[in-house]
Amino acid sequence: MIRKRNSSLDDKFIMGLIERLLLPFTRQTMPDIRVDLKTIRKRLNGSITFVAQTAGRNPVGFITMRRQEHMMLIDMLAVDTVYQSKGFGSMLMRKAERTAKQLGCTQLSLWVDEQNPRAQTFYGAKGYSPVHYNPQIRCYLMSKHISD
Repeated sequence: MIRKRNSSLDDKFIMGLIERLLLPFTRQTMPDIRVDLKTIRKRLNGSITFVAQTAGRNPVGFITMRRQEHMMLIDMLAVDTVYQSKGFGSMLMRKAERTAKQLGCTQLSLWVDEQNPRAQTFYGAKGYSPVHYNPQIRCYLMSKHISD
């Protein structure tokens, strides 16, 4: 099941996923980066965030995105390692695409770390193609045209 983020229920869980699954990649290019719950809450509050949960209502992953004119940028996506390859990431991506279409967006884009081939393969299988590489942060911008 996918639901909207509830700050009081979800933010500590989201912070844990960010620390364990996303920050290790970021620290390869920005080793001194520090992130705290207050910073993450501020970032999430300016975004659209959905949480994936099990039938028992345990959160297992999240996706957060921001609209930029006719494009939606997926800011972060993470699924707990125990629940990876079980369809939760795909459900979150489908929700992002539906939401983007409902908001009139024609393109969905995201940044993915050069050192994360598993994520690159995941997004590629969903129809995203690399359109730009940023050597400073060692990330690819991947994009997908979405239509009705």
